[in-house]
Amino acid sequence: MAEEKYLYFLDKISDEVDKYFQNKDINKLYHYTTASGLKNIVDTNSLWATHYSFLNDPNEIEYGIQVVREVIENNIGDKEIIKLALEVILIPLEKGINSYKILDTEIYIASFCEKDDLLGQWREYGQNGRGYCFCLNNIDGIVIGPHHDSITRKNFLPCLSPKPVLYEFEEQKNFILSITNNTVVELYDRIKNIKNDAKKEDIRFRLIIEFLKDIIIYIIPYIKRKEFNEEKEWRIVSYPSQNNVSINFRERNNLLIPYHELGFYKKISNDEKNAEIIQIPISKISYGNSLDPKRTEQSLRSFLENKGFKNTDLVRSPIEIAE
Repeated sequence: MAEEKYLYFLDKISDEVDKYFQNKDINKLYHYTTASGLKNIVDTNSLWATHYSFLNDPNEIEYGIQVVREVIENNIGDKEIIKLALEVILIPLEKGINSYKILDTEIYIASFCEKDDLLGQWREYGQNGRGYCFCLNNIDGIVIGPHHDSITRKNFLPCLSPKPVLYEFEEQKNFILSITNNTVVELYDRIKNIKNDAKKEDIRFRLIIEFLKDIIIYIIPYIKRKEFNEEKEWRIVSYPSQNNVSINFRERNNLLIPYHELGFYKKISNDEKNAEIIQIPISKISYGNSLDPKRTEQSLRSFLENKGFKNTDLVRSPIEIAE
């Protein structure tokens, strides 16, 4: 029964999310990182999607849920059963129970920026001008999915696409209403005439609760506070437990951080199962202004050529960061 629900309703939500962002394709994205991060990415031919709770804003999920609450409560009209179901989901969160357990899934994020040479990004992720920023090119022409080595079911390759984070409330509201109206409200309209005896009312209410949980986990990764707008962030959002993907751990600040690897593929046919692994499409690497240009480019060029990257542009960032 659970598998049947995922086959239909999660696919429906995912399709609606893709449809909402369909006019927001992008061809180039940038990723700021350290020397160690760059080396790992090139060595493994993969990017890392990190568990949602270890991203830079620890209160992000709570903020996203608050926005979902406000939008649904004020804009769903007479669908009181949906509002009540939302309360059932959110009340435990307000009592401090871990939201990931409540939502019954775990969200993993790979973050990118639509701009290169942003001062805030160099400070936050580029080691204060001593790190690197690489450009992924032709993003709209390739398939991104879990790395081949991490997929436990080898004949299944979920296709993931980068989507922009929404910072303005009106954008967030439009997004939430679009997804909600085309999924759970549509479902409600189909089941609202079920005879209202105690047993069937319970079934109807349970369905609404479960589907609202699914909607929330697909909505909140794209919602952030307005104060983070300068990051110009795009995200690849992944749900490993739904896609049979193995999880790894890395050490950071004395914590063990869960992540899984993303790989790059080229479709052989329209069937997403038929795709070949390709080299990560890094077209340019900018290095921090604080690094020595001659030694940095020499070491980068040697490393990249050793890994089969022949035509990657190397550029010193013009952004100067005071010590």
